[in-house]
Amino acid sequence: MRILYLPLDSRPCNYQWPRKLLQGSGHRVVTPPQEIMDHFRRPADTDKLQEFIRKELPETDALAVSVEMLLYGGILASRTPEVSLETALGRLNILKEAAARVPVHAFGLIMRSSVSAFCQGDLKAYELMTEYSVSWGQAWQEGHDTAPVDKKYEALLPTQVLGAYRRVRQRNHSVNLKLLELKCEGVLASLMLLQEDAQEHGFHRREQAELSEYIREHRLNDTFMHNGADEGGMMACVQALTPAPMSVNIRYTRGDGSFVARYEDRPFKENLASCMRYLGLNYDSSSPIRLVIHAPAGEQGEAAWQKTSPPSDIGALESVFGSPCYLLDVEYSNGGSLSLMSRLLRGGKLPDILGYSGWNTAMNSTGTVLSLIRADMLRGQPNPSFKWERLLDDLLYESVIRQKAAKLLTSRGEDVYSLSNKPEAQELINTLLAEEMKNGWEAAMNREGFTRAELTLPWERLFECDVKLS
Repeated sequence: MRILYLPLDSRPCNYQWPRKLLQGSGHRVVTPPQEIMDHFRRPADTDKLQEFIRKELPETDALAVSVEMLLYGGILASRTPEVSLETALGRLNILKEAAARVPVHAFGLIMRSSVSAFCQGDLKAYELMTEYSVSWGQAWQEGHDTAPVDKKYEALLPTQVLGAYRRVRQRNHSVNLKLLELKCEGVLASLMLLQEDAQEHGFHRREQAELSEYIREHRLNDTFMHNGADEGGMMACVQALTPAPMSVNIRYTRGDGSFVARYEDRPFKENLASCMRYLGLNYDSSSPIRLVIHAPAGEQGEAAWQKTSPPSDIGALESVFGSPCYLLDVEYSNGGSLSLMSRLLRGGKLPDILGYSGWNTAMNSTGTVLSLIRADMLRGQPNPSFKWERLLDDLLYESVIRQKAAKLLTSRGEDVYSLSNKPEAQELINTLLAEEMKNGWEAAMNREGFTRAELTLPWERLFECDVKLS
Protein backbone atom coordinates (compact mmCIF):
# COMPACT_ATOMS: atom_id res chain seq x y z
CA MET A 1 0.00 0.00 0.00
CA ARG A 2 1.23 3.52 -0.83
CA ILE A 3 0.38 6.19 1.75
CA LEU A 4 0.73 9.85 0.81
CA TYR A 5 1.66 11.59 4.05
CA LEU A 6 1.71 15.29 4.93
CA PRO A 7 3.60 15.63 8.25
CA LEU A 8 2.96 18.11 11.04
CA ASP A 9 6.42 19.59 10.42
CA SER A 10 9.92 18.68 9.25
CA ARG A 11 11.29 17.40 12.57
CA PRO A 12 12.29 13.70 12.53
CA CYS A 13 9.41 12.63 14.81
CA ASN A 14 6.95 13.86 12.22
CA TYR A 15 8.79 13.62 8.90
CA GLN A 16 10.87 10.44 9.34
CA TRP A 17 9.41 8.22 12.04
CA PRO A 18 6.28 7.05 10.18
CA ARG A 19 8.50 5.90 7.30
CA LYS A 20 10.88 4.15 9.72
CA LEU A 21 8.04 2.42 11.55
CA LEU A 22 6.60 0.90 8.38
CA GLN A 23 9.92 0.13 6.68
CA GLY A 24 10.02 -3.53 5.71
CA SER A 25 6.26 -3.98 6.17
CA GLY A 26 5.48 -4.00 2.46
CA HIS A 27 3.87 -0.57 2.74
CA ARG A 28 5.36 2.72 1.58
CA VAL A 29 5.03 6.18 3.14
CA VAL A 30 5.60 9.03 0.66
CA THR A 31 6.39 12.51 2.07
CA PRO A 32 6.82 15.91 0.39
CA PRO A 33 10.38 16.73 -0.73
CA GLN A 34 12.47 18.42 1.96
CA GLU A 35 12.88 21.61 -0.08
CA ILE A 36 9.19 22.53 0.17
CA MET A 37 8.90 21.59 3.85
CA ASP A 38 9.16 23.98 6.80
CA HIS A 39 12.33 24.66 8.78
CA PHE A 40 11.99 26.03 12.32
CA ARG A 41 10.41 29.51 11.90
CA ARG A 42 10.04 29.25 8.11
CA PRO A 43 6.70 27.72 7.09
CA ALA A 44 6.41 25.12 4.35
CA ASP A 45 5.34 26.25 0.88
CA THR A 46 1.61 25.48 1.08
CA ASP A 47 1.02 26.10 -2.63
CA LYS A 48 3.67 23.56 -3.58
CA LEU A 49 2.26 21.12 -1.02
CA GLN A 50 -1.09 21.28 -2.82
CA GLU A 51 0.70 20.68 -6.14
CA PHE A 52 2.55 17.75 -4.58
CA ILE A 53 -0.70 16.14 -3.39
CA ARG A 54 -2.38 16.50 -6.79
CA LYS A 55 0.67 15.09 -8.56
CA GLU A 56 0.97 12.04 -6.28
CA LEU A 57 -2.73 11.20 -5.85
CA PRO A 58 -3.07 8.99 -8.97
CA GLU A 59 -0.47 6.58 -7.54
CA THR A 60 -1.77 6.78 -3.96
CA ASP A 61 -3.90 4.33 -1.94
CA ALA A 62 -4.58 6.57 1.08
CA LEU A 63 -3.84 10.08 2.31
CA ALA A 64 -2.68 10.81 5.88
CA VAL A 65 -2.61 14.55 6.42
CA SER A 66 -1.73 17.08 9.10
CA VAL A 67 -4.23 19.91 8.83
CA GLU A 68 -1.72 22.35 10.36
CA MET A 69 0.78 21.57 7.59
CA LEU A 70 -1.82 21.74 4.83
CA LEU A 71 -3.28 25.08 5.92
CA TYR A 72 -0.42 26.98 7.56
CA GLY A 73 2.83 25.23 6.67
CA GLY A 74 3.53 23.49 9.99
CA ILE A 75 2.84 23.48 13.70
CA LEU A 76 4.77 26.65 14.55
CA ALA A 77 3.17 28.55 11.66
CA SER A 78 -0.26 27.41 12.92
CA ARG A 79 0.31 29.57 16.02
CA THR A 80 0.73 32.76 13.95
CA PRO A 81 -2.06 34.88 12.39
CA GLU A 82 -0.62 35.35 8.89
CA VAL A 83 -3.11 32.98 7.21
CA SER A 84 -6.69 34.25 7.27
CA LEU A 85 -9.64 32.00 8.11
CA GLU A 86 -10.95 32.43 4.56
CA THR A 87 -7.63 31.29 3.08
CA ALA A 88 -7.38 28.37 5.51
CA LEU A 89 -10.86 27.11 4.68
CA GLY A 90 -10.12 27.42 0.98
CA ARG A 91 -7.06 25.21 1.36
CA LEU A 92 -9.22 22.49 2.89
CA ASN A 93 -10.97 21.98 -0.45
CA ILE A 94 -8.17 19.72 -1.65
CA LEU A 95 -9.31 17.14 0.90
CA LYS A 96 -12.59 16.84 -1.00
CA GLU A 97 -10.64 16.35 -4.23
CA ALA A 98 -8.53 13.66 -2.61
CA ALA A 99 -11.54 11.93 -1.00
CA ALA A 100 -13.02 11.36 -4.46
CA ARG A 101 -10.03 9.09 -5.16
CA VAL A 102 -8.72 7.67 -1.84
CA PRO A 103 -9.58 7.47 1.88
CA VAL A 104 -8.41 10.61 3.72
CA HIS A 105 -7.16 10.29 7.30
CA ALA A 106 -6.76 13.74 8.87
CA PHE A 107 -5.47 14.98 12.20
CA GLY A 108 -5.67 18.52 13.52
CA LEU A 109 -4.71 20.29 16.72
CA ILE A 110 -6.69 22.08 19.39
CA MET A 111 -4.32 24.95 20.10
CA ARG A 112 -2.13 24.72 23.16
CA SER A 113 -2.36 27.04 26.15
CA SER A 114 0.51 29.36 25.33
CA VAL A 115 2.52 31.04 22.59
CA SER A 116 5.71 29.68 21.02
CA ALA A 117 9.07 30.40 22.68
CA PHE A 118 11.53 31.10 19.87
CA CYS A 119 14.22 32.55 22.15
CA GLN A 120 14.96 33.19 25.83
CA GLY A 121 13.20 36.55 25.56
CA ASP A 122 9.90 34.85 24.74
CA LEU A 123 9.74 32.92 28.01
CA LYS A 124 8.04 35.67 30.02
CA ALA A 125 5.16 35.96 27.52
CA TYR A 126 4.97 32.13 27.38
CA GLU A 127 4.60 31.89 31.17
CA LEU A 128 2.11 34.76 31.41
CA MET A 129 -0.08 33.36 28.63
CA THR A 130 -0.13 29.97 30.34
CA GLU A 131 -1.18 31.64 33.61
CA TYR A 132 -3.88 33.59 31.77
CA SER A 133 -5.27 30.49 30.09
CA VAL A 134 -5.38 28.52 33.35
CA SER A 135 -6.96 31.37 35.35
CA TRP A 136 -9.54 32.12 32.66
CA GLY A 137 -10.36 28.45 32.16
CA GLN A 138 -10.84 27.85 35.87
CA ALA A 139 -13.19 30.84 36.16
CA TRP A 140 -15.17 29.75 33.10
CA GLN A 141 -15.44 26.11 34.20
CA GLU A 142 -16.67 27.21 37.64
CA GLY A 143 -19.26 29.54 36.13
CA HIS A 144 -17.61 32.76 37.32
CA ASP A 145 -17.24 36.07 35.48
CA THR A 146 -14.09 35.92 33.32
CA ALA A 147 -13.90 39.71 32.78
CA PRO A 148 -11.62 40.37 35.80
CA VAL A 149 -9.18 37.73 34.54
CA ASP A 150 -9.18 39.31 31.07
CA LYS A 151 -8.56 42.75 32.55
CA LYS A 152 -5.65 41.54 34.68
CA TYR A 153 -3.74 39.86 31.86
CA GLU A 154 -4.56 42.49 29.25
CA ALA A 155 -2.53 44.84 31.48
CA LEU A 156 0.37 42.37 31.75
CA LEU A 157 0.69 41.04 28.19
CA PRO A 158 1.82 43.09 25.17
CA THR A 159 -1.23 44.14 23.14
CA GLN A 160 0.25 42.82 19.89
CA VAL A 161 1.03 39.40 21.41
CA LEU A 162 -2.40 39.02 23.00
CA GLY A 163 -4.26 40.22 19.92
CA ALA A 164 -2.46 37.77 17.64
CA TYR A 165 -3.01 34.92 20.10
CA ARG A 166 -6.76 35.54 20.27
CA ARG A 167 -7.10 35.74 16.48
CA VAL A 168 -5.19 32.49 16.04
CA ARG A 169 -7.27 30.65 18.65
CA GLN A 170 -10.53 31.69 17.02
CA ARG A 171 -9.32 30.84 13.50
CA ASN A 172 -7.98 27.43 14.48
CA HIS A 173 -11.15 26.58 16.37
CA SER A 174 -13.27 27.53 13.36
CA VAL A 175 -11.14 25.23 11.22
CA ASN A 176 -11.68 22.35 13.67
CA LEU A 177 -15.44 22.86 13.47
CA LYS A 178 -15.15 22.72 9.68
CA LEU A 179 -13.21 19.44 9.97
CA LEU A 180 -16.13 17.98 11.90
CA GLU A 181 -18.43 19.08 9.07
CA LEU A 182 -16.19 17.31 6.57
CA LYS A 183 -16.27 14.18 8.73
CA CYS A 184 -20.05 14.40 8.88
CA GLU A 185 -20.19 14.73 5.08
CA GLY A 186 -18.08 11.61 4.63
CA VAL A 187 -15.06 13.46 3.21
CA LEU A 188 -12.76 12.17 6.00
CA ALA A 189 -12.33 8.44 6.58
CA SER A 190 -10.93 9.17 10.05
CA LEU A 191 -10.32 12.28 12.14
CA MET A 192 -8.28 12.98 15.26
CA LEU A 193 -8.47 16.33 17.05
CA LEU A 194 -5.42 16.36 19.26
CA GLN A 195 -5.21 18.66 22.27
CA GLU A 196 -1.75 20.18 22.19
CA ASP A 197 0.09 21.09 25.44
CA ALA A 198 -2.50 22.13 28.01
CA GLN A 199 -3.43 22.04 31.69
CA GLU A 200 -6.58 20.96 33.52
CA HIS A 201 -8.06 24.43 33.04
CA GLY A 202 -7.69 26.70 30.04
CA PHE A 203 -9.18 28.38 26.98
CA HIS A 204 -9.20 24.99 25.29
CA ARG A 205 -11.95 23.72 27.60
CA ARG A 206 -14.58 25.96 26.03
CA GLU A 207 -13.44 24.90 22.57
CA GLN A 208 -13.48 21.23 23.54
CA ALA A 209 -17.03 21.62 24.88
CA GLU A 210 -18.24 23.04 21.56
CA LEU A 211 -16.46 20.36 19.55
CA SER A 212 -17.78 17.61 21.82
CA GLU A 213 -21.33 18.91 21.48
CA TYR A 214 -21.05 18.78 17.68
CA ILE A 215 -19.66 15.23 17.86
CA ARG A 216 -22.54 14.12 20.11
CA GLU A 217 -25.21 15.90 18.09
CA HIS A 218 -24.04 14.34 14.81
CA ARG A 219 -23.14 10.99 16.36
CA LEU A 220 -19.55 11.08 15.10
CA ASN A 221 -18.51 8.22 17.35
CA ASP A 222 -15.50 7.46 15.14
CA THR A 223 -14.02 10.95 15.66
CA PHE A 224 -11.26 10.97 18.28
CA MET A 225 -10.34 13.82 20.63
CA HIS A 226 -7.53 13.34 23.14
CA ASN A 227 -4.21 14.85 24.19
CA GLY A 228 -1.24 14.74 21.84
CA ALA A 229 0.32 16.24 18.71
CA ASP A 230 3.62 14.89 17.36
CA GLU A 231 2.53 11.25 17.44
CA GLY A 232 -0.44 12.02 15.19
CA GLY A 233 1.40 11.34 11.93
CA MET A 234 2.50 7.86 12.99
CA MET A 235 -0.99 6.98 14.14
CA ALA A 236 -2.65 8.33 10.99
CA CYS A 237 -0.28 6.38 8.73
CA VAL A 238 -1.02 3.17 10.62
CA GLN A 239 -4.75 3.90 10.55
CA ALA A 240 -4.53 4.40 6.78
CA LEU A 241 -3.61 0.71 6.48
CA THR A 242 -6.95 -0.22 8.12
CA PRO A 243 -5.36 -3.01 10.17
CA ALA A 244 -7.54 -5.73 11.66
CA PRO A 245 -8.39 -5.51 15.40
CA MET A 246 -5.61 -6.75 17.65
CA SER A 247 -5.22 -7.49 21.37
CA VAL A 248 -2.49 -6.26 23.71
CA ASN A 249 -1.68 -7.42 27.24
CA ILE A 250 -1.05 -4.25 29.27
CA ARG A 251 0.72 -4.18 32.63
CA TYR A 252 1.41 -1.08 34.72
CA THR A 253 4.50 -0.96 36.91
CA ARG A 254 2.56 1.28 39.31
CA GLY A 255 -1.10 2.13 39.71
CA ASP A 256 -3.81 1.89 37.06
CA GLY A 257 -3.16 4.91 34.84
CA SER A 258 -5.33 7.34 36.80
CA PHE A 259 -2.59 10.00 36.97
CA VAL A 260 -2.81 13.17 34.87
CA ALA A 261 0.43 13.71 32.97
CA ARG A 262 2.14 17.07 32.66
CA TYR A 263 0.95 19.17 29.69
CA GLU A 264 -2.26 17.10 29.54
CA ASP A 265 -5.77 17.73 30.84
CA ARG A 266 -7.30 14.34 31.62
CA PRO A 267 -6.31 10.99 33.23
CA PHE A 268 -3.70 9.04 31.30
CA LYS A 269 -5.92 5.97 31.01
CA GLU A 270 -8.62 7.98 29.19
CA ASN A 271 -6.09 9.13 26.60
CA LEU A 272 -4.71 5.59 26.30
CA ALA A 273 -8.18 4.15 25.69
CA SER A 274 -8.88 6.70 22.95
CA CYS A 275 -5.56 6.01 21.19
CA MET A 276 -6.11 2.26 21.35
CA ARG A 277 -9.62 2.56 19.96
CA TYR A 278 -8.34 4.69 17.07
CA LEU A 279 -5.71 2.06 16.22
CA GLY A 280 -8.05 -0.92 16.62
CA LEU A 281 -6.32 -2.24 19.74
CA ASN A 282 -8.03 -3.83 22.73
CA TYR A 283 -6.99 -5.14 26.14
CA ASP A 284 -6.53 -8.87 26.66
CA SER A 285 -4.48 -10.25 29.55
CA SER A 286 -3.89 -13.46 27.58
CA SER A 287 -2.39 -11.73 24.54
CA PRO A 288 1.26 -12.66 23.80
CA ILE A 289 1.91 -9.02 22.85
CA ARG A 290 2.95 -7.39 26.13
CA LEU A 291 3.07 -3.65 26.78
CA VAL A 292 4.56 -2.53 30.09
CA ILE A 293 3.67 1.02 31.11
CA HIS A 294 6.12 2.54 33.56
CA ALA A 295 4.03 5.10 35.44
CA PRO A 296 4.97 7.71 38.05
CA ALA A 297 4.63 6.94 41.76
CA GLY A 298 2.61 10.14 42.25
CA GLU A 299 2.60 13.25 40.09
CA GLN A 300 4.54 13.02 36.86
CA GLY A 301 7.76 15.02 37.03
CA GLU A 302 10.20 16.39 34.46
CA ALA A 303 13.00 14.07 33.39
CA ALA A 304 15.51 16.86 33.97
CA TRP A 305 14.56 16.91 37.66
CA GLN A 306 14.80 13.18 38.38
CA LYS A 307 16.94 11.99 41.27
CA THR A 308 20.05 9.91 40.68
CA SER A 309 19.22 7.53 43.54
CA PRO A 310 16.88 4.64 42.62
CA PRO A 311 13.34 4.61 44.07
CA SER A 312 12.54 2.26 46.94
CA ASP A 313 10.39 0.05 44.70
CA ILE A 314 13.05 -0.47 42.02
CA GLY A 315 13.26 -4.22 42.72
CA ALA A 316 9.52 -4.66 42.20
CA LEU A 317 9.68 -2.57 39.03
CA GLU A 318 12.47 -4.70 37.59
CA SER A 319 10.58 -7.92 38.31
CA VAL A 320 7.90 -6.96 35.77
CA PHE A 321 10.40 -7.47 32.93
CA GLY A 322 10.63 -11.24 32.89
CA SER A 323 9.67 -11.80 29.26
CA PRO A 324 9.79 -9.85 25.96
CA CYS A 325 7.68 -6.70 25.98
CA TYR A 326 7.28 -3.18 24.66
CA LEU A 327 8.03 -0.46 27.19
CA LEU A 328 6.12 2.82 27.47
CA ASP A 329 8.11 5.00 29.87
CA VAL A 330 5.92 7.80 31.23
CA GLU A 331 7.33 8.20 34.74
CA TYR A 332 8.55 11.61 33.56
CA SER A 333 7.79 14.05 30.78
CA ASN A 334 10.50 15.10 28.32
CA GLY A 335 12.65 12.02 28.84
CA GLY A 336 12.89 8.52 30.22
CA SER A 337 13.51 7.00 33.64
CA LEU A 338 17.26 6.74 34.23
CA SER A 339 16.93 4.61 37.38
CA LEU A 340 14.72 1.98 35.74
CA MET A 341 16.55 1.80 32.44
CA SER A 342 20.00 1.72 34.04
CA ARG A 343 18.80 -1.17 36.21
CA LEU A 344 17.51 -3.06 33.17
CA LEU A 345 20.82 -2.37 31.39
CA ARG A 346 22.89 -3.75 34.28
CA GLY A 347 20.58 -6.75 34.58
CA GLY A 348 21.04 -7.66 30.92
CA LYS A 349 17.33 -7.21 30.20
CA LEU A 350 17.48 -4.71 27.35
CA PRO A 351 17.31 -7.46 24.67
CA ASP A 352 13.86 -8.36 26.07
CA ILE A 353 12.64 -4.82 25.40
CA LEU A 354 11.17 -5.08 21.89
CA GLY A 355 10.44 -1.37 21.60
CA TYR A 356 10.78 1.72 23.78
CA SER A 357 9.21 5.17 23.96
CA GLY A 358 9.66 7.86 26.60
CA TRP A 359 9.88 11.28 24.97
CA ASN A 360 8.18 14.65 25.35
CA THR A 361 4.57 14.27 26.60
CA ALA A 362 2.92 11.07 27.79
CA MET A 363 0.69 10.89 24.73
CA ASN A 364 3.55 11.59 22.33
CA SER A 365 5.19 8.50 23.83
CA THR A 366 1.96 6.49 23.92
CA GLY A 367 1.01 7.08 20.31
CA THR A 368 4.56 6.21 19.28
CA VAL A 369 4.72 2.85 21.06
CA LEU A 370 1.19 1.82 20.02
CA SER A 371 2.00 2.66 16.40
CA LEU A 372 5.24 0.70 16.73
CA ILE A 373 3.38 -2.37 18.00
CA ARG A 374 1.01 -2.16 15.05
CA ALA A 375 3.87 -1.70 12.57
CA ASP A 376 5.88 -4.59 14.03
CA MET A 377 2.92 -6.93 13.68
CA LEU A 378 2.53 -5.88 10.04
CA ARG A 379 6.25 -6.44 9.45
CA GLY A 380 6.31 -9.70 11.38
CA GLN A 381 9.27 -8.79 13.58
CA PRO A 382 10.53 -6.06 15.96
CA ASN A 383 12.40 -2.99 14.80
CA PRO A 384 15.73 -2.92 16.73
CA SER A 385 17.03 0.23 15.05
CA PHE A 386 13.93 2.20 16.05
CA LYS A 387 14.26 0.83 19.58
CA TRP A 388 17.87 2.00 19.90
CA GLU A 389 17.14 5.35 18.32
CA ARG A 390 14.50 5.88 20.99
CA LEU A 391 16.78 4.75 23.81
CA LEU A 392 19.54 7.12 22.72
CA ASP A 393 17.14 9.99 22.05
CA ASP A 394 14.31 9.67 24.59
CA LEU A 395 16.48 8.39 27.43
CA LEU A 396 20.09 9.54 27.04
CA TYR A 397 19.64 12.74 25.04
CA GLU A 398 16.45 14.06 26.62
CA SER A 399 17.16 13.03 30.21
CA VAL A 400 20.91 13.65 30.39
CA ILE A 401 22.72 15.13 27.40
CA ARG A 402 20.35 17.99 26.60
CA GLN A 403 20.50 19.26 30.19
CA LYS A 404 24.30 19.18 30.28
CA ALA A 405 24.60 20.77 26.85
CA ALA A 406 22.15 23.54 27.78
CA LYS A 407 24.21 24.49 30.85
CA LEU A 408 27.50 24.52 28.95
CA LEU A 409 26.14 26.46 25.98
CA THR A 410 24.33 28.98 28.17
CA SER A 411 27.56 29.60 30.06
CA ARG A 412 29.14 30.47 26.70
CA GLY A 413 26.42 33.01 25.95
CA GLU A 414 24.30 30.82 23.65
CA ASP A 415 20.51 30.93 23.49
CA VAL A 416 19.51 27.25 23.48
CA TYR A 417 16.07 28.18 22.08
CA SER A 418 17.68 29.82 19.03
CA LEU A 419 21.24 28.60 18.45
CA SER A 420 23.65 30.92 16.67
CA ASN A 421 26.28 28.17 16.23
CA LYS A 422 24.52 24.89 15.47
CA PRO A 423 27.70 22.99 14.40
CA GLU A 424 29.34 23.76 17.75
CA ALA A 425 26.24 22.53 19.59
CA GLN A 426 26.18 19.31 17.54
CA GLU A 427 29.82 18.65 18.30
CA LEU A 428 29.14 19.15 21.99
CA ILE A 429 26.15 16.81 22.18
CA ASN A 430 28.11 14.06 20.39
CA THR A 431 30.99 14.47 22.85
CA LEU A 432 28.51 14.12 25.69
CA LEU A 433 26.90 11.11 24.01
CA ALA A 434 30.29 9.36 23.76
CA GLU A 435 30.77 9.88 27.50
CA GLU A 436 27.34 8.46 28.35
CA MET A 437 27.79 5.48 26.06
CA LYS A 438 30.76 4.32 28.13
CA ASN A 439 28.35 3.51 30.98
CA GLY A 440 27.37 0.20 29.40
CA TRP A 441 25.11 1.54 26.64
CA GLU A 442 27.65 1.16 23.85
CA ALA A 443 28.35 -2.48 24.72
CA ALA A 444 24.61 -3.26 24.87
CA MET A 445 24.02 -1.52 21.54
CA ASN A 446 26.93 -3.41 19.95
CA ARG A 447 25.46 -6.74 21.09
CA GLU A 448 22.27 -5.91 19.17
CA GLY A 449 24.17 -5.20 15.95
CA PHE A 450 24.92 -1.45 15.99
CA THR A 451 28.47 -0.11 16.15
CA ARG A 452 28.09 3.66 15.97
CA ALA A 453 25.60 6.39 16.87
CA GLU A 454 25.59 10.07 15.93
CA LEU A 455 23.29 12.91 17.00
CA THR A 456 22.26 15.82 14.80
CA LEU A 457 20.05 18.84 15.50
CA PRO A 458 17.29 19.22 12.90
CA TRP A 459 16.53 22.82 13.94
CA GLU A 460 18.59 25.61 15.53
CA ARG A 461 17.61 24.64 19.07
CA LEU A 462 18.32 21.86 21.58
CA PHE A 463 14.76 20.66 22.14
CA GLU A 464 14.97 17.67 19.76
CA CYS A 465 17.66 15.65 18.02
CA ASP A 466 17.95 13.04 15.30
CA VAL A 467 19.81 9.75 15.87
CA LYS A 468 21.74 8.01 13.11
CA LEU A 469 22.86 4.42 13.73
CA SER A 470 25.30 2.27 11.82
